[in-house]
Amino acid sequence: MRLPRPPAHFRIAETPRRSISFRPHRLGLCALLLASLSCGAPSFFATATPEPTSTPQPSPSDYARWPVVLRDFFNEPANDWELAENSDDRFARGTVEVRSGKYRWDVTANEGFIWWSLGLANTATADFYAGVTARQVSGAEDADYALIFRHDGYNYYTFQVSDTGQFTSYEYHLEEWTQLIEWTAAAAIRPGEANRLAVAAEGNRLRYFINDDLVAEVEDDTLPSGSAGVAVQVYNDGESAVFEFDNFEWRAPKSATTVTTPTPNP
Repeated sequence: MRLPRPPAHFRIAETPRRSISFRPHRLGLCALLLASLSCGAPSFFATATPEPTSTPQPSPSDYARWPVVLRDFFNEPANDWELAENSDDRFARGTVEVRSGKYRWDVTANEGFIWWSLGLANTATADFYAGVTARQVSGAEDADYALIFRHDGYNYYTFQVSDTGQFTSYEYHLEEWTQLIEWTAAAAIRPGEANRLAVAAEGNRLRYFINDDLVAEVEDDTLPSGSAGVAVQVYNDGESAVFEFDNFEWRAPKSATTVTTPTPNP
């Protein structure tokens, strides 16, 4: 399905600087103690302050306990993924195919667009984990690839990654775009290489992973459940790009999974 791209233009953000905290130098403290003792000052003993215990960061492996909803290595065309040969409409033209173990998109923008595809169109999950390995093979520098999740009709969330080393997340609801996460630089992104994108949702808490690193966490309860899939985005008329997806994984608790039966046409 093709729609106009989100309204915010792609921007290149400066890489955030790492903050550094300073601690008293242990050698300086020892020298102070020795000086105090040599001058006949009362002796004292310093009590070491225990280091704070760090809380383990969430990881994609935390969700391996949930049953598989869909696992697709794209060895052959299957499931509900959209396929197109020399498609041409208002927004885009190109070919979408399963080839050589990849879900491959070779597309050109007629207008700026986002084009998404669902793995199982009639399955929805509330709590879930979804991940895919994605790569931009060639094309426009400001294009991006994405996971689509909690897709319900024409409403959905995106998790977009660009080879500029940045990611973002949008909500598309009632034909309006809302940016949940501004374009943000992430050291976990490997430009020009395949990157593993993943999202985990429990209730209104959404966690975003790139190459198994937690890069963002937000809360939003607009879309409580829906399907999952992939998307590509090209921003400017006439620009082209080639993308490949592989190893799509979607998990969810059985109690959070709903499968609807399509109503047959009369």
